[in-house]
Amino acid sequence: MAIVFAVFSGLIMSCSGHGRLQVPTTRRNVINNGDIYENDPVSGSTGADFACRNDPQSVPAENKWTAGDQIDVKWLLSAKHVGDCALWISYDHVKTGSAKADMKFFKIANWFDCKSMDQDTLKVTLPSWLPAGRAVIRWDWYALHVFPTIEYYSQCADVNINASVNSLQVSDVPAYSVVNLFPTSGKDAAGMRNPFGAGVDANMAGPPCACQNAKDNGCPLTADTGGKYYIAASAMASCGGDEVDSTPRPTIARIIDATSTPTVAGNDSCPSKCSSCITYSGTCNQWCSKYNYCGNTEAHKFIDCTGCGSDVVSPTPAPVVSPTPAPVVSPTPAPVVSDCDETGIDGMLKGKKDGKFKGVETPCACLEKCKGSKGYTFSAKKKMCVCLKSLKTKKGELVIKDKADFVYMSSVQ
Repeated sequence: MAIVFAVFSGLIMSCSGHGRLQVPTTRRNVINNGDIYENDPVSGSTGADFACRNDPQSVPAENKWTAGDQIDVKWLLSAKHVGDCALWISYDHVKTGSAKADMKFFKIANWFDCKSMDQDTLKVTLPSWLPAGRAVIRWDWYALHVFPTIEYYSQCADVNINASVNSLQVSDVPAYSVVNLFPTSGKDAAGMRNPFGAGVDANMAGPPCACQNAKDNGCPLTADTGGKYYIAASAMASCGGDEVDSTPRPTIARIIDATSTPTVAGNDSCPSKCSSCITYSGTCNQWCSKYNYCGNTEAHKFIDCTGCGSDVVSPTPAPVVSPTPAPVVSPTPAPVVSDCDETGIDGMLKGKKDGKFKGVETPCACLEKCKGSKGYTFSAKKKMCVCLKSLKTKKGELVIKDKADFVYMSSVQ
């Protein structure tokens, strides 16, 4: 099937789009007594719905754990936009309506490029120091596909946490409101990465996890106080040992099917898959994920390509933890990501052409040619790129032509 890439702003299709948390069971799914669509963006980073969309509900039986447990996290992205996700906890479980804006949260997990983990069941280790009691787990996702506009998504789940021997009091854990914490535009002072800018910017935006130096759950991604998009927030420097990774592998990892056994290659070998793994230049010389993207995070470790090419990337050594109360933590090396790796939908966008180019090899090349246009459509089979200055609509929906050799992708759905 041909690959297509299309980007435009200002038009919203009526079909299902965007994404939602599915596991743990959310407030909306408790209301519905089952999983239901709640995929649209919230009003922005300044509204109470960014904290939690819905008011408190009863705690489902499956949402009861003990501090230190591993829990499952899973989301569904019906439009796989570039952007990152995080997991938070609040003990302000009684707030309703506009008062939800005052809920105080702290972060416990990060995921870079969460579209690459769509529908994967991920493991998150609850900190052993979590206070006991009723709480709220919150998942959020910022999407950058219409940069500098940022689309925000969030869902909340009511949970019960049982105490462990390390549990703190709620008052011991620094917490803060997430409303007005994040930028309203990618061009604000704090800002966020432009996924369509020059070069590769793989820096995640956000505050640190509650334990500033935690090694689990992707927390190093936002731990560096000098990070490009670091957002300052209160955090604990020492967390009763939770700042030290208890295992050689991160606790957030994809669950790979039993039939999908990772391929391990020695430094003198280069699996053929590495030559087609998506990267910015030449052959992948890091790891190739089961979704065919090159990178160096734990989630990419499916096929070992570190023996490929002259510029061999060695596995990242485990960070050395200083015995001081507040060691300096370097952020986890960011994965190499592609700007043009969104999934296509059968059909061809209709509209007024702004240009047509033949011999175009990749979606990225098409995007480069069509900068400033309203839409971009690319056919890998025909090696053709069509730029659209306006997009045809009917009753508020985009007009799509059923054409077998084309696939399109709308970045606003």
